[in-house]
Amino acid sequence: MNLTSDNLQSGFSRTAVAGMLVALAGTAALLKARSYDLWWHLETGRQLVGSHSIPRFDDYSFTSNGAPWIDHEWISQVLLYLFHAAAGPPGLVLLKAVCALAVAVIGYASLRRSGTAQGTALGIVSLAMLGLRFRLAERPETLALPMAAGFAAMVMSFVSLPSSAAGAPGSRGPSNATPGLRLLGLALLTILWANLHASALLAPVLAAAVAAGSFIDSQIRPAGRRKALQAGSGNALEALGALWALGAFGVAAASLLVNPAGWKIYMVPLGISGALAPANLVNPEWTAPSLAGFPFFYAALAAAATTAIVSIIRRRRLSVARAAVLLPAGLLALTSVRHIGLFFALVPMTIDTGGPTPSERLNRSVQALGVGLLVAATSLMILVPPAGAQTGIGISEDRFPLKAADFIDANLADARLYNDVSFGGYLIWRGYPRRRVFIDGRNEVHATLLRELSEAIDDGRKWKALLARHAVEGAIVSYRDSPVAVRDAVSGAVTTSTFSEVHFPRPEWALVYWDDVAMVFVNRVGRFKDLAERLEYRHSRPEAWRQDDAGTGIVGADPGVQDEIRRKLAEDAGCELAKRIARVYGVRPGTPTR
Repeated sequence: MNLTSDNLQSGFSRTAVAGMLVALAGTAALLKARSYDLWWHLETGRQLVGSHSIPRFDDYSFTSNGAPWIDHEWISQVLLYLFHAAAGPPGLVLLKAVCALAVAVIGYASLRRSGTAQGTALGIVSLAMLGLRFRLAERPETLALPMAAGFAAMVMSFVSLPSSAAGAPGSRGPSNATPGLRLLGLALLTILWANLHASALLAPVLAAAVAAGSFIDSQIRPAGRRKALQAGSGNALEALGALWALGAFGVAAASLLVNPAGWKIYMVPLGISGALAPANLVNPEWTAPSLAGFPFFYAALAAAATTAIVSIIRRRRLSVARAAVLLPAGLLALTSVRHIGLFFALVPMTIDTGGPTPSERLNRSVQALGVGLLVAATSLMILVPPAGAQTGIGISEDRFPLKAADFIDANLADARLYNDVSFGGYLIWRGYPRRRVFIDGRNEVHATLLRELSEAIDDGRKWKALLARHAVEGAIVSYRDSPVAVRDAVSGAVTTSTFSEVHFPRPEWALVYWDDVAMVFVNRVGRFKDLAERLEYRHSRPEAWRQDDAGTGIVGADPGVQDEIRRKLAEDAGCELAKRIARVYGVRPGTPTR
């Protein structure tokens, strides 16, 4: 792009801006599929397309007993499935890119409408995209981000005034559509949002916040400015705009009911919070973000809050209304990592950097800075993916039990298997309806089971009874990063072991498969007794080996390990854990004795 003086002075053309935003959004979306829930969403989308009916009861797990299921994300599931069916993983990247581009365009347009300089708007949108990127996964939440941004922008249009009345150079004013037509558009947007993701419950909150903020704005406006506004021909006062925003609140609250579950959508947060109540079952997505873990979020929140306070002190137009959007967005993000994406999607609607027209020299500097931030954000997103993610197109194979699922398909096709929550979605995609799962990521569906797991996870007798009650015949589990403490019931002595060895002890369970992602156990009695005898790894401790990287010292030498490592490498020559342990134990290539 030719950044000549003339270009910077006059501003970039719409084509140039569109190209920059497309590049920004495309880069943000360029991540391999990593969402654990993607797979059950895909399976549901496949059923929706095939049956043209929305599920109301769970049929994916053998533990839920057909529990009621409010599928409030059915349109997202259809879209995810259609894009995946049409192009596979590249289709998922394309869908994420479309969502990211919509967020960027809405944010940029809102900033420009408020009088923000072009370069500043590009810089703010670039930083917002950088902040929300880690939430840009293959899940309904991603499709909800442009809904939230669009809703906030539309509600702000109710309280905005034309530039001639506002006195803000560069302001373009609200849409020329009548408030009635905009209310209709707001209703349609809310209905779509309510069937994409439960974050639509934020819609009436945002509308009420903007209404209250706009009313306050109308009261703190300097007297001279109010008289000028009142003299404006055909222009509504800000107080009238607040009434329209209040009407938007009513429209949004009613529109939320247009979904398969009706009023029950309002109960979704209660169901999720109840399912996540047990303190010893921690879902990182629903924990409060730490300052050390999310410094960029806290910096952005502080900057946005400072801008809002300065704007209010200076009594700028719509300053309180904009701050009212920032308040619920910031509070939600402070309570849960899951809501940080929403915060960054809404930030551009909360910032007003408009003011006097800058000088030519300053305008060139601002333009260059904005483009520089966009280039820097784009480059950083290519070079540094979010934690647990990989830049590119495809599937993050280190997050899903692909090879373990192959083993299960070949040897345990109809078994009742315990599985970690993170593996449930993929196992549904691979095995339903032939095989159902123990649990998956639908917390509200598995609320009862989650409470049972909470009570049993640290109690050996309750754990054993839980598995027996659900007739569990085997298990597929992931690796834990830390050992668990075990207290002897008689002596009281405390030792350390691994999660898998504590919960699936060798006297009762046989390790029959392991790789870099998962381990598979089967019960020594019952239908798979012969499989246990034939395929058991009697000496291998893969989870202990993994944890020994952290210096736990729980790996002990065992002469039977060498032969089993040879066997594992013969079955899976690419297994990195097996290759590392082969080096540790000095295992030389050869034919295993088994």
